[in-house]
Amino acid sequence: MNIYKTITQFTKFLIIALLPLVVSANELWKEPQSTEEAIYNPDLYAWKLFVALNWPADMVTRKADPNRKFGENDYVVWESWKLSSGPNDEVFIKDGKDPGEWVTGSKIDRSNKTKSFEDLPLQQMILRSKSDFHVKFDPPSIEGASGNENHLNKEAYEFIRTNELYHIGGQEKLFEKAKELRAEATKKYDNSGVIPEIHQYKKKLIDFPVEAKEVKAQWRVIEDSQKHKYRWHKDEATGKVFGLTALHITTKDLPNWLWATFEHVDNPSLPDAEDWIVASNDSSATSNGYPNGLGIEGTFWENYRLRGTQIDFTDPTGKPTILANSQIEKGFQTTSSCITCHAMAAIGSRVDKQNGANRLAIFQDVHLIKGKDAVVMGPVGSPDYSLFETNVRLFLQGEVVGDVNYIQTDFVWSLMRAKRKPE
Repeated sequence: MNIYKTITQFTKFLIIALLPLVVSANELWKEPQSTEEAIYNPDLYAWKLFVALNWPADMVTRKADPNRKFGENDYVVWESWKLSSGPNDEVFIKDGKDPGEWVTGSKIDRSNKTKSFEDLPLQQMILRSKSDFHVKFDPPSIEGASGNENHLNKEAYEFIRTNELYHIGGQEKLFEKAKELRAEATKKYDNSGVIPEIHQYKKKLIDFPVEAKEVKAQWRVIEDSQKHKYRWHKDEATGKVFGLTALHITTKDLPNWLWATFEHVDNPSLPDAEDWIVASNDSSATSNGYPNGLGIEGTFWENYRLRGTQIDFTDPTGKPTILANSQIEKGFQTTSSCITCHAMAAIGSRVDKQNGANRLAIFQDVHLIKGKDAVVMGPVGSPDYSLFETNVRLFLQGEVVGDVNYIQTDFVWSLMRAKRKPE
């Protein structure tokens, strides 16, 4: 092996490994943006994102306030972003209307935060819509005791708005354009065996910018005596105190995005909770459970753990990678893969003038095994290419036949919340 190449690779590793030690404490609020770190040290990079996105926000500029301290119990950066879920959704609104410009210069009010909660994360809603699972295996009701919310940053939001992805018709236009591009490409087929593939067109049609970020947060009612251990919010109408218990962070640092999930250490002991069935995997953590040098120690954030990160569908041996959160992926932790699930986010042609959209399913069938609990099969590993496109080579005729079935919506499942404009 070339000695200079070896030294260069080792130097890169050393720089990334020691990065927390050289980052100035007054710069931890800056949002990191590094494809290199996302590839070579995704766990540490996830923690840097965690700190920056949970930094107290200036609710006027909708960015981190460098004059505030990490660990103050106040609205954080991601809470200032556009809400993309629940009854007060600011992105996918009624009748598919244009949600308007990203506004700065006036204070964003999140005081009615709990009124915007969904009871469950999107994947749990879909899971419980399966009748067998719903009837036989739903946990005791915790209505009003938990809440879920999604937020998009400015870059993700503006991409959605510019490309009219906030309404179903806008997404369907991309699908039809993909079919047109593929048809044009097949005319140029030269019997070389090269088949035009849909992923080539996805890059042209729906490719979020590298700065795009999305956060999914889960909250749970806690006691006043527990507030010192949580990022918490009080519902002034009911007096209930909600503690942040789970947090998904995804960023477009990589073509297939970077996926990271965090949980509060007390989650397995909560009522109706599951244990951490899938073991945490955090190469950056010290004996404290988190990396040093990021200002976490001594704040309530020290009670949160990185459960893991994901940057590829499989490991080098071809084994599917798994990433699960015991709350957000409750009931299917062992078959949970964020990257694979989100690869199924797609749009197809409209069927019979339906009001909704033609989407791929997240889950495979719920398997009921006699004498045992339900086995929920989430998608893992590399996605099935035939779901998106069918190709048949006709070498003698020098043609390719087939069709586009679905086009991926660049791993963004929240697009399924879009409404159709009235006709």
